[in-house]
Amino acid sequence: MFHTMSGSIYLYSTGSIQALNITDPDMVKELANCKSLDLGKPSFLQKERGALLGMGILTSNGELWEHQRKVIAPELFMEKVKGMLHVMVEAAMPMLTSWENIFGREGGSAEIVVDVSLRNFSADVISRTSFGNNFAAGKEIFNKIRQLQIARAKQSILGVPGPRYLPTKTNREIWSLDRSIRRLILNVAMKHEQDSVALGCPHWYPVPVPAVQI
Repeated sequence: MFHTMSGSIYLYSTGSIQALNITDPDMVKELANCKSLDLGKPSFLQKERGALLGMGILTSNGELWEHQRKVIAPELFMEKVKGMLHVMVEAAMPMLTSWENIFGREGGSAEIVVDVSLRNFSADVISRTSFGNNFAAGKEIFNKIRQLQIARAKQSILGVPGPRYLPTKTNREIWSLDRSIRRLILNVAMKHEQDSVALGCPHWYPVPVPAVQI
């Protein structure tokens, strides 16, 4: 509705927060390619959605954003992606088999809700490619993140700073999941670092990992 009324670029506010919405593909591409550290992300992303988005490339600014972009970029090179095809195929086979079984039970025609299947498929691929031998830990992290998404969806008041600090049942669940996810990721990172040192590989964690309170 806003796009129809206001065009592809418009400014809106949520309380005291001003946000610029851009749906023009060319401008979005130009902004995505901009390397200026002056182009930052709104602070409310970390404040309101910090438990879910953390300090990743979607919310970080300045040198931290620049560092994360340099780390992620090589993983998205075309040759690297082509090397992951066998992993994607391996992860897709169980999903396709389950769909074929559904069609078989329904006589060749069936309606399938693909949301859960595609979400599990994506988590499977990312776990296999990003966590390697720690595949099980990757699956556990994604399960926790899904629980966190569901808990976040229970919050009825967004954009208002006060309620997120109240020790409500939902907030306590979010805080607990946040700590658990951070602990799991930190354990995977430390295990990878130890394995790299044991194999004589270069250290690739130049940015200190924030301490996690358990």
